[in-house]
Amino acid sequence: EQADVAYRRVGGRRLLRVHPWSLAAYAETLLAHDQYREAAARYRQLAQLIAGRPEAGLALYAAAWAKLAAGDKGAAMLQLSEVINSCPGSEGAFRARLKINDLLVLAGKDRGGADAVRIYREIAAHAPSFGLRQEAAFKAALTASLQGRRSEAVEELDAFLRDFASGSLCNEAMARLLELLPPPVTEMRTPGFSF
Repeated sequence: EQADVAYRRVGGRRLLRVHPWSLAAYAETLLAHDQYREAAARYRQLAQLIAGRPEAGLALYAAAWAKLAAGDKGAAMLQLSEVINSCPGSEGAFRARLKINDLLVLAGKDRGGADAVRIYREIAAHAPSFGLRQEAAFKAALTASLQGRRSEAVEELDAFLRDFASGSLCNEAMARLLELLPPPVTEMRTPGFSF
């Protein structure tokens, strides 16, 4: 809270206008204090300040995320699309595409899940970070599973466990796989084996 007060004192001053890391920390502090609209404005300011750098996409994504957290889904969707169009290939653009896909799946607007799974697969194949690729691959499997496409989900989970064996979502993937396999297969697993 003391950091929030200190940043507020210098909020409009030159320090935050010319030092990207200070502005990023200020925006993060606003998020931590649930001041989403102000955080969104600061992240957009940050994106302008660092325009042309790879991090600009992440700043725009953070602004959109803050809008979403503030409950302004329409504006957030527009800003997520903006990130994809203005920063193609950046981590921010991949995160924006993932978030849009998540929102469409949750709203049931993913045309039966096939498009959503395809988009998750594309993100898993091309995203710049391991964590983002892992998240997208898991969501592809999860979406297929929740849509009742059992064999596709099993294939996705099998590929996930091969490709992301060291990832943080392996236990969840294995649990989902065991739920999808027929009882005789799950009974064959090694006694005492846990994940």
